[in-house]
Amino acid sequence: MRKTYLTPGVYIQKQSFRPPAIEHAPTSTAAIIGSFPRGAMMAPKQVLTWSAFEKEYGGLSSSTLSSHCIKQFFDNEGKALWVIRIGTKHIAGASPFLQGLSLLDRMGGFNILCIPQTEQLSDAQAAKVMQAAITLVTQHRAI
Repeated sequence: MRKTYLTPGVYIQKQSFRPPAIEHAPTSTAAIIGSFPRGAMMAPKQVLTWSAFEKEYGGLSSSTLSSHCIKQFFDNEGKALWVIRIGTKHIAGASPFLQGLSLLDRMGGFNILCIPQTEQLSDAQAAKVMQAAITLVTQHRAI
């Protein structure tokens, strides 16, 4: 509604310069797709502690980056992690990663997605995986 001023002159309207508040977004539940020494293949499983991950998937592996990411997640007070094992060491091609993303899409329930072993892929294959991952996290409102 517009104000009507009865006398001519300069009028000052104050506006708030306060930026809108950023909404709280939970980041305690992550999902990771990677290779681990043992554990069920292509079967998402939730682990809640580092020791549970060690027992199920074999703990730290010097041959893969994924287990080191999981260790950092729990060291930084992560609460729950969905693990999708797609191999034991080197993963050839984008197909296993895309299958893992498909499993996550049906499952949902994660806030952060981590796929560190795409560094093993060619640029074209990694781009294909990343595009599918971006689509997935957008649909699930994750990062």
